[in-house]
Formats: sequence, structure tokens, C-alpha cells
Amino acid sequence: MENQDPQVQSPAEQTPQTPPVPENSNRNFWKTIGIGMSIVSVCLAIGIGGYLYVANKNTAQKACTMEAKLCSDGSSVGRTGPKCEFAPCPTTTPTPPASEYIPGKVIFGLKEGFTAQNAQEIASKVNAKIINSIPEINAYVLQVGVGEETKIIELIKNYPEVKYAELNGIIRIPDCSKGPC
Repeated sequence: MENQDPQVQSPAEQTPQTPPVPENSNRNFWKTIGIGMSIVSVCLAIGIGGYLYVANKNTAQKACTMEAKLCSDGSSVGRTGPKCEFAPCPTTTPTPPASEYIPGKVIFGLKEGFTAQNAQEIASKVNAKIINSIPEINAYVLQVGVGEETKIIELIKNYPEVKYAELNGIIRIPDCSKGPC
């Protein structure tokens, strides 16, 4: 009998051993890169979308409330523009026909808390003379040069204590004695 070592196996009985499979580091590397690129793409899309939303929001026209501001000349202006601010009031005082106001006369009123002394100071600064006052409404009638009425009105309106300034208009009351008005 041949002397065989019991632990040694014949070549036919041996199972080939395969070396352990190393982790596929190349595959993990590309998987990590793919996930990173996806995250960057999502963040970039959110950033661009946010920017476009804010940029469009600031320029988009929106509906303004239907409020009106009463101007000193009796006209009114509404809200307009992207910030819905009141439109500016007209700055010029139209000169009515000669028959509707007394030439050379201007009326202006002072805000509450201002006195005749304030009115006198304003009159002297615009080279006008106070010829009458209406204390119940804190108003004053000025004598000005004929043809300078609108210029004086515009100057007086610039003083912060002035509530209004206007031509000394003529109001015609209809004669109702001969029938209904």
C-alpha cells in the first residue's frame, strides 16, 4: 500500500479556490459622482427658479385699489404704477374766463394752528397785500397784480402752512323769485 497522507488530496478531488472578489471601487466612484451631480443639478434648478420668480414678481403689474386722492384744485387722482402710488396732482391752476373770477384777487387758507401773522408773512414774501380776511375758515384775500394771479397761487401753495390757494371766483346765484330753480 502506498503511503498516503490522509490530509493530502489527489488533484482530482481538490476544489479550485477562487480568489475573493475585491470591492468594485470603480463602480462606487461613479455612483457617488452620479448622486453628487444630481444634487448639484437640483440645487441649480431651484436657484434659477427662485431667481426668475423674484425677478418676475417685482416687475409684474398688479391691480391697485380704487382709492382716489382729492387734489387742492378740486380734481382727483387714482393709484397707478407697480407700487400703486397716487399719481401726482396737477400743478398748474387753469385760468378761468375773466367773467368767473375777480382780476387781481387771490384767496388762500391756512392750516389749523396758523394765524393772521403767518398770513401776513406769506403775503409780504410774494409781494401781495391782505385786503380782507374770513376768520371762520382762516382764509385771506390778497391784492395782486392783474395777470399774476396764477403765478402768486403757485408760489403760495409751496408754503407748508397753506391749506389751499385759489382765484377769487365769482359765484352767480340764479334768480329763483320767478319760479323753481
